[in-house]
Amino acid sequence: MMTSTLFLLALRGLTLGDQFQVTRIGALAVSPDGKTLVYEASTLDREANSRHVDLWALATAGGTPRRLTSAGKLNEHPSFAPDSQRIAYASDRDGTPQIWIHDLARATDTRLTQLALGASGPVVSADGKWIAFTSEMFIGCKDEACNHARVEAAKTAKVKAREFDQLYVRHWMEWKDKRMHLFVMPAAGGPPRDLTPGGEDAPTWRLHEPDDYGFTADSSALVFATKAARGEAWSTNSDLWEVKVTGGAARRLTQNPGDDASPRVAPDGKLVAYRAQARAGYESDRWRLQVLDRTQKRAPREVATGFDRWVGELGWAPDGRTLYLAAEDRGRSVLWAVAPSGGEPRALSGGELSVDGFVAAGGGVVYFAGSASDRPPEIYRAQSSGSAAPQQLTHLGDALKHAVELRRVEPLETTGADGAPIHGFLLKPTGFRPGVRYPTLLLVHGGPQGAWLDDWGSIRWSPQLYAARGYVVVLGNPRGSTGWGQAYTEAVSRDWGGKPLDDLLRLVDAAAKLPYVDGHRMCALGASYGGYMINWMQGHTDRFRCLVSHAGPFDQWSMYFQTEELWFPEWEMGGTPWQTGAAYDKWSPSHHVERFKTPQLVTHGELDFRVPVGEALGMFTALQRRGVASKLLLFPDEGHFVSKPQNVERWLGTIWTWLDQHLKPR
Repeated sequence: MMTSTLFLLALRGLTLGDQFQVTRIGALAVSPDGKTLVYEASTLDREANSRHVDLWALATAGGTPRRLTSAGKLNEHPSFAPDSQRIAYASDRDGTPQIWIHDLARATDTRLTQLALGASGPVVSADGKWIAFTSEMFIGCKDEACNHARVEAAKTAKVKAREFDQLYVRHWMEWKDKRMHLFVMPAAGGPPRDLTPGGEDAPTWRLHEPDDYGFTADSSALVFATKAARGEAWSTNSDLWEVKVTGGAARRLTQNPGDDASPRVAPDGKLVAYRAQARAGYESDRWRLQVLDRTQKRAPREVATGFDRWVGELGWAPDGRTLYLAAEDRGRSVLWAVAPSGGEPRALSGGELSVDGFVAAGGGVVYFAGSASDRPPEIYRAQSSGSAAPQQLTHLGDALKHAVELRRVEPLETTGADGAPIHGFLLKPTGFRPGVRYPTLLLVHGGPQGAWLDDWGSIRWSPQLYAARGYVVVLGNPRGSTGWGQAYTEAVSRDWGGKPLDDLLRLVDAAAKLPYVDGHRMCALGASYGGYMINWMQGHTDRFRCLVSHAGPFDQWSMYFQTEELWFPEWEMGGTPWQTGAAYDKWSPSHHVERFKTPQLVTHGELDFRVPVGEALGMFTALQRRGVASKLLLFPDEGHFVSKPQNVERWLGTIWTWLDQHLKPR
């Protein structure tokens, strides 16, 4: 009789090379006949030092995805024509992004635009006659000839001066000598028409947010969001407007003092669903789901008034009977369905997935991109009834899951000083063995109104990459975090280094009680507000052996006068520095330099206009002058985020060396 021995082969840890190859799913589009799903597939190319985005098609009945584009680096924002055979999209294959049409049957691509400053975000009208898109216009230019002349003149100009007479001067990582406008052109080709001439960004420019424009059901007009250029640096007040495709004066639809965004016109053409914030100047007010009747002069009404979560992406079912939305809930981004008339939203994406984009189809079907901390992104199909678990349609990450040990994050909760529950996650290291005590990392998220989610996440802050290097990873969601109700989110404002720091340290203490956590070998890392918190920790705790801050504010006064979105510090600090200077003093790490003593790595992008690079220079100067072991890493070609693959490699490599130096025995 033969016997066999079962050998369990240990899976390896996730590597940065693995992360570069993971397919990340972007915008989704479903054909009007419901037979084809097109999606953006994004990967990072280390050798080319860039991100590549291509369009892929998948039969909704099942099968193998097929690639539609391969030229250029970025092929984005697919939108189907009514015949279900043609797709409008933006591609940079000729250098500058332009609008193209892909014919599924012929497998051909035709360029529609050739604008000096490019074009993006195409949307095809329901009747197929029009394509709307966005493009920029230089301030002072009224036509394409002027744009073209400015571009050509800049190539040979000896003087490279910039001149402004109002804010914004710069925004995120761009100098604001141009404005985003909404254009429309015949789908068959022809000259584009600027529907929003003027000095505003119309639609409103937003980072990583849903589109702020869309066609009416009869294809005769577009609804978009914009705010006045004068005062835009300290105002969040965007309103919804409607403009005919033939041009002319726009008609105002909302008068809300807060922000109105992401208009979606219902299939019947009457109702417009959108997201709204009630309070002026507060970018982290709760995003509510609103509906207005564009055919009557009635006040908008809120849908699901008891839904204490932020509404993100939203869209209508083709029959107009259901509204879909994405909203964070207790550490996951969830897909919800709700009747336009109101009621309690019902979750569709299950309790194991986080949603990152969706598109509604007929028959109560909705497709979404979903992931988890141990599941790379895939496409799923759900039913609006929520009666069945989502069905996985793609298997893009199967090879990785079979080769790499991917652990699921576990809830980590404790109690705050006032008795309030405090939330977080914990990830055990690759190759975890009971009885071993591991060095531990605390990751602090940005925002401050943000959250660590049980999702695949970004490459830069991938918990799996840190776990693969033998660390326990604590992901803190202290007060200020989103997904646990608006009161929890608002508790950080005007208390930046108060209760949130105490919450984080209590989460660390809770982790230190676990038998596998070495509470004496800990480091803390964070970016943006997380970087601020690291800088703040320098003067307020000696709990950690080392610290790592990226793009973190150091001095609240200098931060205010150098940043661009002034509404943010004005809300968070309760006013301008000359009005509430005591708050700016109270929450400035620069006021506690005499206490600095923990070794710290400081990193920053020199093109970061959100948190200008002077904040990193100030922090590093303070550390050096105090004689604290420290290192400064700057990227001249990066903004608020480190995004180029080889820069990411250098950034993470520097961080890992720093952590190993301070946490692992030599």
